[in-house]
Amino acid sequence: MTSGAPSGARRRDGSPEPGLPGDDEAGFDALFRRELGPITRTAYLVVGDWEVARELAQDAFVQALRHWRKVRDLESPGGWVRRLAIGAAPGQASGDSVTLDVRDALLALPVRQRASIVLHYLDDRPVAEIATLLGCSTGSVKTHLARGRHALAALLGEDVTDELR
Repeated sequence: MTSGAPSGARRRDGSPEPGLPGDDEAGFDALFRRELGPITRTAYLVVGDWEVARELAQDAFVQALRHWRKVRDLESPGGWVRRLAIGAAPGQASGDSVTLDVRDALLALPVRQRASIVLHYLDDRPVAEIATLLGCSTGSVKTHLARGRHALAALLGEDVTDELR
């Protein structure tokens, strides 16, 4: 027989012992495992640097953990974390070099256009969700997408259509 509290041990008041898995910790852990990769990838596509992208995603998850009692009850806790990471990514993003590489072409776009393009075409997010993540209207997102497509087409020497997918 081992000494110490069993996994899932509870205090007399019914709350989980600190440091032991409980419903709150399991929920956060599941969110972290499910969303860390996609959020990091999105941040990378906005900032163009994996190290910075990892830091942005991790910082967003730290905030989620700090506010977990509120975040866990949201309709989309992952969306809340993504919004923090994306908000921080446009604040960090820079990139003026233009080459015929898609990644470099994305980095040459203004930050809002880049974030809209990345979220819509690479993360497959709907316009309404992008508007929520970026804190703007759906009309603004559509404008960012249209301008971003035209800018990418010019940078890459391609034709562009005005249709949203």
